[in-house]
Formats: sequence, structure tokens, C-alpha cells
Amino acid sequence: MTVGEKIKQLRKERHMTGETLAERAGTSKASLYRWEAGDAGKMPVDVLTRIAEVLDTTPGYLLGFEQQQQRQPHPADLDDEEAILTYQGKPLSDEDKEMIRRIMRGK
Repeated sequence: MTVGEKIKQLRKERHMTGETLAERAGTSKASLYRWEAGDAGKMPVDVLTRIAEVLDTTPGYLLGFEQQQQRQPHPADLDDEEAILTYQGKPLSDEDKEMIRRIMRGK
């Protein structure tokens, strides 16, 4: 699957129009559709990074460096404890979570 095909697939999975994605990523709708059609070789890295952020994935996944789509949890989707037990949106190890729980309980 090409970069453009992945972008289009993720955009549709998130029920997002090309116009909405382009606006949120700070690029033009025409450029986005061109990249989705296979002209991704000319996509600036900063735009690719913003598109990945908006689509809740990583640039590495879009480029094919990562096999699995590593979505970052959105803070609104986390309960209070899950939000505390993450670091920059990434889950902490079980040991780190337990240490934080002990600190929160004052032990």
C-alpha cells in the first residue's frame, strides 16, 4: 500500500473529508488529493508529520517503516487514571504505573 493509499484509507476510516484533513494539516485540498492519488514523493516532511498527527498515527506507519498503525490515545478517550499513567500519550511500563499508583496513594 502506498503512502497516499494509507492516508486515504485512514481518512475514510475516521469519516473525514479531504477538505477537513487538508485544513487541519495546513495544506491545500488539491495537494492532499494529489498525494492520495500517488504523487506522495513531493510531500514535504512537515506536512506528512501533520497529516499523521491529524490521522492519529505516525509518519513511520504512513511511509511503511512500521507494520502496525501506532495510534496515540487521544486524551479525551482516557479516564483519569489512564491519563496519569501515560507519558506523551504512550503507555508506561507496568512497573512505572505501579510506582505512580504508590505515589498517588502516598505510600
